[in-house]
Amino acid sequence: NLSRLIFGTLGSEIKGHKKTEKSDDLLIIRNTVIENFYFDFAVTGNAEALESNHLYINQFASAITVPKGETKKLRIVLSAGTRKDFSYTDVAECIKDFDKYYAAAVKYIDDMPLPESCKTDFEKAYFRSLYNTAVSMYKEVGAFRGFIAGIVYQSPARTYYRDGYWTAISVLKNRPELVRNEVLTLAAGIDKDGKCPSAVKFNFKNWWGNHYDSPSFFVILLYDYVRMTGDKSILQEKAGGQTVLSAAVKVIEKLSEYSDDTGLLYKRGPYNRRDWCDNVFREGYVTYDEALYARALYALSRLTREYDEASSKAYFLRYEKVKAAINDILWDPELGYYVNYKNESYTEKNLSVDTVVTVLYSIAPADRAASVLKNMERYLESKNNTEQKAGDFGVLSVYPFYKPNRSVVLKSSLPYYYHNGGDWPYLSAAYAYAKMMYGMEYKYPLTRWFEYNLGKLNFTPVEFFAPPHPDGSLLQGWSALGQLCYSYPDGDFFADRD
Repeated sequence: NLSRLIFGTLGSEIKGHKKTEKSDDLLIIRNTVIENFYFDFAVTGNAEALESNHLYINQFASAITVPKGETKKLRIVLSAGTRKDFSYTDVAECIKDFDKYYAAAVKYIDDMPLPESCKTDFEKAYFRSLYNTAVSMYKEVGAFRGFIAGIVYQSPARTYYRDGYWTAISVLKNRPELVRNEVLTLAAGIDKDGKCPSAVKFNFKNWWGNHYDSPSFFVILLYDYVRMTGDKSILQEKAGGQTVLSAAVKVIEKLSEYSDDTGLLYKRGPYNRRDWCDNVFREGYVTYDEALYARALYALSRLTREYDEASSKAYFLRYEKVKAAINDILWDPELGYYVNYKNESYTEKNLSVDTVVTVLYSIAPADRAASVLKNMERYLESKNNTEQKAGDFGVLSVYPFYKPNRSVVLKSSLPYYYHNGGDWPYLSAAYAYAKMMYGMEYKYPLTRWFEYNLGKLNFTPVEFFAPPHPDGSLLQGWSALGQLCYSYPDGDFFADRD
């Protein structure tokens, strides 16, 4: 009876969020799936709603009679997103003035930026698909202005520090104003004590607090924005009750409390999974987190130069110490790459694609960078790895797979799945850019995931995937990072501009 009371009431509430409007030649379906997320249809002809569930009407049918020798049109408008967002579209209005909106859609495609480096039809389609994904994930809800992670990450609407970083730099060249807004939104979501959550919700409450990669990503994004646009005014702009530069200093000083005498961050606790790899317990020194931290210290040394010369020099010295410690403690000369992570009792020696940040941010000396990339080419590019059994699908996120069962949870408990070997297109693109920087063949990691998913009828960038397992969500913001290789084809995006 209690179950019937709870779910009966809940069901009736959800049912109230879907409705239809029917006339002789038009059907309007309005679905508010959950909170402000909507999925609406408008269809002409003799139309009727079909299958539905407690959340939404998900099927409809329409028919028109076309006499011999005549031509008629059946028009359908679909719209999905956040109903209170600035991009909300009323399907009823669109269907009434269909030709106008259709022309606008064509113009939207024609007006997309297209770098000269996109030579083939495939490259043009690839770039436009990724660009559309990134800008489609930009949302404004009140004071909240930023990139949500993807279509399954908009209830509640939120922007992640890590997803936001990779999505933002993918469109920085063409839409710097969106990146500026992302920085300000992330700044407003920082806790009062300087901790950064995984994400910032639309109401500026945190989402899964105190992550090890978030503070670094915030500072690096700020630095990338300033050095690529020259807009230093953002440093003194107020967000969350403090200037953006003050926020950058605050989050890194708070993060530094987790460092030890080596200068490296130490992730304490055997069940610590507070970074992007949140299905894996990585305790101790994690190469990915350390490289981001080093880059953030370097970024602060550059950002503070005009305001506090002593602090600038101090941050640079701390950067050099962390960089040296990464190369002393986490480099394995026999393997020829940086280990995934290590602590007092265990070293995870598998090769993780997320360690490519050591190459992107010049943490790795040139000879070590080349060694890392050659090993990634050998073991992580599935076409070259004859030991793995999933075929030629893209880039494995790790190899060999995680061995201790206690270190992986949820989806990553299975080989090839999620953080345990699945292809993450944003990391594949980061790896591709690193290969471009070193003059290596980079098109395979850049585009293989895209080709493979087109073959599966996944027509927008997927979050993660691997042949043995279900795919992640589509229209995923950070999976648009591949634009970087075409927007900055000289491989110099991460280089200093002065």
